[in-house]
Amino acid sequence: MKHQIIIIISIIIHSISAIGQSTKIQFDDDVDEVFTRMELRGINTNEELLYGYFFFGKNKDSLNNLSDELKKESYKFVRAEMTDDNETIILHLEKIEQTSRENLRKTEEYLRTKAIKYQAEYNGWDVGNINPELPLTTPEGFISYLNKLPSEKLFKDSEKFYQLEDYQSALIGFDISIQREIKVDTSTFYLGCCLSRIGDTENGLRLLKEVFKDNPKYERVAYNIASISYDIRKFDDTILYYQKVLKMNPKNDQAYYGIAAAEYGKGNYDKTKEFCNKALEINPENSLAKDLLAWLK
Repeated sequence: MKHQIIIIISIIIHSISAIGQSTKIQFDDDVDEVFTRMELRGINTNEELLYGYFFFGKNKDSLNNLSDELKKESYKFVRAEMTDDNETIILHLEKIEQTSRENLRKTEEYLRTKAIKYQAEYNGWDVGNINPELPLTTPEGFISYLNKLPSEKLFKDSEKFYQLEDYQSALIGFDISIQREIKVDTSTFYLGCCLSRIGDTENGLRLLKEVFKDNPKYERVAYNIASISYDIRKFDDTILYYQKVLKMNPKNDQAYYGIAAAEYGKGNYDKTKEFCNKALEINPENSLAKDLLAWLK
């Protein structure tokens, strides 16, 4: 049965706006993850893009010498400015290039070596459109790209967004999946989780409960309803849905611990001990149950 999903329009607007809010993508993650994020958005990582590289140092002359040397290799100076501590200078260079994961790793290693030569520190990279005034992708372009994907790839890519904790992009992917009736129960489950992750817990829980009503043997849904309910201190719902989990899977020590935590939140310390002990009977290595019992002593 296709679920009747009502989502506040502002949620979708906020989500798609976030995709194109910056002209560049800059992460602290590794190279593979950044390239994966770009490719999931439909960005062609095999074409020329504008890569930015950053360095830190304390000696202005040394950084200028580093910049001058790299400008001979087609790097373009962008800025050199003092950071807030007034002790460190950040140097930003850019280069239009076509590169790959492996070549970018080699570039980073090369720039680290260059930085050391000039008593500086290489501090990472970003990537943008070769036209710095334009984003790598727009919300409209991203949605159009997702709509053109085959059903199986759309669902799998939406799962990847979720695994990468890019819940706004995942939300859009799973919403399109539901419209196209692709694994509706699972897509709605993910959509509910995404909404909860971006702060709309009410709609997230509503969707999850809708899925569970239609499929009362969906253990993962019950578990997530219980977990989210605990986060918003709805302890009775937490206990109710963890109990539903245990009816399906009596050996789920995490569900027993979840009930124990909810009982603790309600001030029922005897029941807290009871359910911590049940969790430990199943899994003596359940560290959360051990810690909660220790806390009670």
